[in-house]
Amino acid sequence: MAAQLLAFRAGSRRYCVPAERVREVARIPKLTPVPHAPASLLGVGNVRGEALAVVSAARLLDAPGGDPRQVILLSGDKPVALAIDRVEGIVGEDAECERPDFAELLRAAFPERSASVGARRAASAGAADTEVARLALLCFAVGDQLFALPLDAIETVLRVPNDLARFPHGDAATLGTIAWRDSLVPVFSLAALLALPGQVGKAARIVVVRLGNQMFGVLVDRVEGLLRPPVDSIDPVPVALLRGEAEAVIQSIHRPRDGGRLISILAPDRLLREDMTARVIAAPARGTVEDMAGQAETVPLLLFETAGQRFAFPLDAVDQIAASPAKLTRLPQAPAFLAGMTSHRGEAVPVIDLSVHLGGQPAGRRKARLLMVSIAGAGAALRVDSVDSIARVPAEALAPAPGMGAGKAQSFGQVVTLDDGDTATLVLSPDDLFGQLEADLIAATAHGTAGPA
Repeated sequence: MAAQLLAFRAGSRRYCVPAERVREVARIPKLTPVPHAPASLLGVGNVRGEALAVVSAARLLDAPGGDPRQVILLSGDKPVALAIDRVEGIVGEDAECERPDFAELLRAAFPERSASVGARRAASAGAADTEVARLALLCFAVGDQLFALPLDAIETVLRVPNDLARFPHGDAATLGTIAWRDSLVPVFSLAALLALPGQVGKAARIVVVRLGNQMFGVLVDRVEGLLRPPVDSIDPVPVALLRGEAEAVIQSIHRPRDGGRLISILAPDRLLREDMTARVIAAPARGTVEDMAGQAETVPLLLFETAGQRFAFPLDAVDQIAASPAKLTRLPQAPAFLAGMTSHRGEAVPVIDLSVHLGGQPAGRRKARLLMVSIAGAGAALRVDSVDSIARVPAEALAPAPGMGAGKAQSFGQVVTLDDGDTATLVLSPDDLFGQLEADLIAATAHGTAGPA
C-alpha cells in the first residue's frame, strides 16, 4: 500500500508529512509565551489536556509570511504541535510538495536540556540540613491584628469572587459558598469567628483550609505574606489567656526577632465552632478515602506576575515574601538584572529583577514584591511585579516543560494548567534559574556590560 501524506500550507509554501506521524489536527490553542525562547517557538499550549510546545512551521523552515490557524500534533518521543496556516488533506506519495525532516529540524532548534549549574548545587544540598528548624506560615490580617496558619494546612489563596453565593438567614460568620475545582467550598468570616472587627476591602482574600477530606474558606482582610520563622521564636499561649472560645483557636504566638508585632498562630482544626465543623465534615466528600489517598501528593506553588505574564515558583524554595524597599544598595558596573543588595536575616543578599532577566521592563516599584529564596544554602531576592496567590496542585498536574531551546528558556522546568483548564503556566526551576543567573553574571562581568548605576 502506497504511503499517505498530510499536505498543508505554512507561509507561501506547500509541505507534506507522513500521515502516520500525525496524531491529530486541532485549532491553535491559547498560547503562553516563553521568554528568551527561539523565534520559532510561539509558546506553550494546552492541547487535549497536554502541555505542548507550539512551533511555527513557517519560522522553522524560514518560509515567508504565515498566519497559523491550526496545529498538527506530531507523534514521537517528544510530541510537538506544529503551527500551520491550514491543512489541505491527505495526498499520495506522488504529490508535489516539500517534505522537510521535521524531527531533525526540531532537534536542531530545540536541543536537549543541558545539565544545569543547579544540578551541581543539589550535590551540596546537604549543607542546608544544618540550618535552623523553621515553621512555614502564611501571615494575614484581621482588623489591626496579625494571624497566621501553618502552610501545610492551606490548599490555596483566592481573590473574593463576585459570584459568592450568600446563605439566606445565615449567621455573621457564615458567608456562603464558592465554586472551586468542581466542588462547593463553604466560606466563613474569620473576623466573626474571632469576634473581631473586620476591614474587608479590595485586598481581602479567601484562604482555603483543609479539614480532613474537606475544604473550607476563611475570609481575611489582607494577606501579609509568607514567613518561615525559627521554631525557637514560637511560644505556647500563656495558660492564663486560654479562657474563651476565641482564645482556644490560637495555638501559639510568634515573636519576631526584629521586635515587630506579635503574630498569633491559629489551629486549623479549631477555627470553626463545633456545629460548623460538623456541617463541613458532613458535606459530600470529594472522593472516597482510597481516592483521596491516591491524590494525597500535592505540590505547593507561588503564583506571581512579572514581565507581563503569570509564572509559578515552588513554594518550598521561598523563605519569605516582602515589600520591595524604596532604595537598594547598587553595585558598580552590575548587569541590569542585578538591581542591588538588600538585607535578609542579617545577611546581604542580591536582588534579582526577574522581569529584566526575562526580557521585560524593570518591575514596578509601587507594588513590587521580593521573593526571598534559598537554594542549597544560597540566598537571593527575586523582585517581581506582584504576588497573585498560593496554589497546591496534584503532583501529576505538573508536566515537564516541552523543549524550549537553550539558554534562559531552560529556566522553565515544568508547566502546569491551573483551574481555568485553558492557560498553561510556566513553572520556574529554582536550580536552573540560579544556574542561568550565575552564567549571565559571569558573562556580563567578562564582557563589561552593566546596567544603569
